[in-house]
Amino acid sequence: MSLKHWIALAAVVSGCVSSHTARAEWRLEKPIAIYVGPDARGSLLADMNGDGLLDIVTQYGMFNLWKCGVSVTLQTPDGFSWPATYEIDDCHFEQLALANITPDPGLEIVMRTSFNHPDWSYRMLEYRADTNTLVHVENFGFLGWGIGFGVLDVNQDRRDDLWEVFEDSDSSKPEVTFRYKIAYARANDRLPDGKKSVGWLRGYTSARFAFSGITDQRGMTATSKAAVSQYQVDLDADGYFDAFSGLCPTKCLFRQEPWGQLRTMPTVGETANVFGDIDGDGLPDALLGGRDADGFTIEVALQTAPYHFEHVGTLTPFLRVGMPAIVDMDLNGLADFAFGGENGPGTGAMFVYRQIEPGVFQGSALIDAGWPLFAARAGDLNNDGCPDLLTANELMADHNHMNLYRGVGCEVGDLAVTTDVRANKAVVSVAHVRGTKALALRTMRVNISPAVKDPTPLGFQVRPPEGCVERPADVPRRMFDCVFDMAAGTTREFVFNLSMAAGKEAQVHTIAFLLDEGGDGNPLNNRSRVDAYWRHVTGSADTVPTGIRR
Repeated sequence: MSLKHWIALAAVVSGCVSSHTARAEWRLEKPIAIYVGPDARGSLLADMNGDGLLDIVTQYGMFNLWKCGVSVTLQTPDGFSWPATYEIDDCHFEQLALANITPDPGLEIVMRTSFNHPDWSYRMLEYRADTNTLVHVENFGFLGWGIGFGVLDVNQDRRDDLWEVFEDSDSSKPEVTFRYKIAYARANDRLPDGKKSVGWLRGYTSARFAFSGITDQRGMTATSKAAVSQYQVDLDADGYFDAFSGLCPTKCLFRQEPWGQLRTMPTVGETANVFGDIDGDGLPDALLGGRDADGFTIEVALQTAPYHFEHVGTLTPFLRVGMPAIVDMDLNGLADFAFGGENGPGTGAMFVYRQIEPGVFQGSALIDAGWPLFAARAGDLNNDGCPDLLTANELMADHNHMNLYRGVGCEVGDLAVTTDVRANKAVVSVAHVRGTKALALRTMRVNISPAVKDPTPLGFQVRPPEGCVERPADVPRRMFDCVFDMAAGTTREFVFNLSMAAGKEAQVHTIAFLLDEGGDGNPLNNRSRVDAYWRHVTGSADTVPTGIRR
């Protein structure tokens, strides 16, 4: 979608709320208070015990005792459980992440202790569902002197790694330079329970590098706490997650390459803390914090081409604003904004800007929401098909709980993407698994990439199925967009034929994801990947997969 379709946005979100009538049946219910621990801060949503329901992972602090910790609050069919907790004397409030580091099926929790802690390090915790406890399984020494760490599978081994960017300039030179550190996940076996420092992580430090091309100085420093300070997002929509850091001097972008390396990339225009596809073109757009003469603002920037952002509008004014979420709340196929903020002295609200037509937003506020100034998280917590919102409350008296705002009356729908390999074929399927509404044309992007810098010697060929058109892509990527429509309860399958030259073999990634997620109530199943070693069989016309990893 071109930028001209978004001329209405700047006027609408600058305070002139649209006169269009939104769907009356959709609404956010009044918040439900969920106890998660004293002085609740940032939160994350994930299924921690494998029952299919999203649970709440929270970082909290106890200022009077100089302690902080992490809690896991399970969702049950009857509500929420009493949280499992892990506490230490001091930690870094904004440093919390979920990662898949060990071979265990569950997610690990990574937190960082503060700079003045005697055991300054990263701590890895595991949640044990059978005992409802959090167990400390490893300490890993600090990465760098950066402002935050990120989680990303840097070397493409399907295990998450930790990484951080920090300034490290040569004092004899005027140039400002940086390094990044990576803690790679090891592929060793688990040691017996109860052992700490089991060696799941090993370190790497880069050479110095200079970063250029970024001019935006704002960032989200004027807003409240986020759960993490670095972010991963598939910024160029090629199937590989990219990463951001809050330095260099504002944001470093590291592009993920199929051969297992990060590459620095300059961005043009805005950079941000929150990403999501606002205009439905498949490229994540950006929200970032700013200020004007009247107070704090949230700036809206569209990514009009990979790594190129253009400012199109402003949400204003607020005394303070929290980290927003970009989510299609009513599932009408158009992305919305939601965030907590302070709109008057001592008065807070949960603000929702619904996109009722392309580029036309309707604003509303839940005035009785207290001060929900921490990061807003979106997800279908009660599994009814409608996205919900979760945020902590800034008001000190209410710091021990999260506010849950349930979404009601959305247009329920869900597509699920899966990938597989068989014989000399990569197979991608998409199923209409929830909802009764037939879907108009949707687009699924398929990236089939050998994990090498130069695929020329492989003689690698891909023959796409009917309905899938190849798009320009950087080597070694082969990128295809498959356009389809679907009736409720049906499945579509797309088969790609692969081949290599005689005697050649290579690992090949097949990654498929919905390019337009609007109208889908469960984005967690919109992306799938399968890796396999493909080799040409001598004396045969076939190229077959081995070492399949789903």
